[in-house]
Amino acid sequence: MTSLKTTAIFLIAGILLFSCESENTSPKGIKEIKLSATDNSVVNASNQLGFDMMQDILANAEEHENLLISPLSISYALNMTHNGAKEETKTEMAQSMNLEGIPLPEVNESYRHLTESLQNADSKVTMEIANSIWYRDTYPVEDEFIQVNQDYYDAEVSPIDFSNTEAAKETMNNWVANKTHDKIDRIVEYIDPLDVMFLMNAVYFKGQWKHQFDEDKTTQRSFYPRDDEMIQVPTMHIEKDFLFLENDICSGVELPYGRGNFTMVLLLPDEGYFPEDIVSSFTAETWDNMISDGTSKEILVALPKFKFSYKKLLNQTLESLGMEKAFDENEANFEKINRNGDLYISRVNHKSFIDVNEEGTEAAAVTSVGATVTSMPDNINFNRPFVFAIREQSTNTILFSGIVEWPEYD
Repeated sequence: MTSLKTTAIFLIAGILLFSCESENTSPKGIKEIKLSATDNSVVNASNQLGFDMMQDILANAEEHENLLISPLSISYALNMTHNGAKEETKTEMAQSMNLEGIPLPEVNESYRHLTESLQNADSKVTMEIANSIWYRDTYPVEDEFIQVNQDYYDAEVSPIDFSNTEAAKETMNNWVANKTHDKIDRIVEYIDPLDVMFLMNAVYFKGQWKHQFDEDKTTQRSFYPRDDEMIQVPTMHIEKDFLFLENDICSGVELPYGRGNFTMVLLLPDEGYFPEDIVSSFTAETWDNMISDGTSKEILVALPKFKFSYKKLLNQTLESLGMEKAFDENEANFEKINRNGDLYISRVNHKSFIDVNEEGTEAAAVTSVGATVTSMPDNINFNRPFVFAIREQSTNTILFSGIVEWPEYD
């Protein structure tokens, strides 16, 4: 490895926005997606990565800070990058992403199947996943690395003149805007003279509630952030049969979109507990258990409208999960991208946005990975900080997860 590193940018974008059908449906009307044992392991790994990252982010969160990440988007980007790693760098990436013991070709195949399955899960919901690779036109990239990402991630691959920085930025940002339906119009803020590659993933979701909230029933109600404060927020109301969820420290509800494959899970801490207690109580297994133990009952839901943006540099979080060598310019090994092995990850930025209202949900997340060379009553009122996640039921894939500490709505 050389001491002077060539810069590469691995850039991903994950988008969830509000607004695909089969003969095989469950009694509840949702499309049943058949996953192999490996597929299930890969989904669990992505979900677990989300829980692991959220725990670390929460430990360093600011007071009253709302949080939102896309485990699915982050997993896509890291696994595309994973295909370029070798030796200890590859091993650490697999371990930190909970994929240890699963051969990478099988991981890739699972992501190909997952992409197809999610995009066709509900004809009443728009779900799109797109990937691309942009690299400096003078930089040699291994054919196998490109081919793997084309074959399994359907990545669009384009050499580009990075020396014309403004034109290059415009080209890549236009791709992001197009794939996110203009919800995110910019991800590449600058191109360093040593940058040689951007990998991008865009996940786009647009869905209306299966049972929409009546705008006439939205009223100003009290919300209690931490420290015994009280604010007035526009709060939506609906009374229907929903899936009721609970564990030892929280209770919640699952609200479906479209035909029901995609849902939002909302979890309210029991008295004396906080969102971080909920997050720290979850693993992929305990999450699955809570969902499978849910029971349908009539519930009056009072949910504040909320809309916020979030951004976070994820380097420290990923390093704390064990992905250390990938960020070390002297030890990173990405020789499967370029045989000289002169690349290391320099920065992982995550930006997100969500808007939850009477009609549905609109959200967006962009992740930039850069390398240089108790029992609930019959009503539930989300009137204090709570946890939410958006998932696909049949695969149990978590698309987005977050925490509302201070709901605001324009």
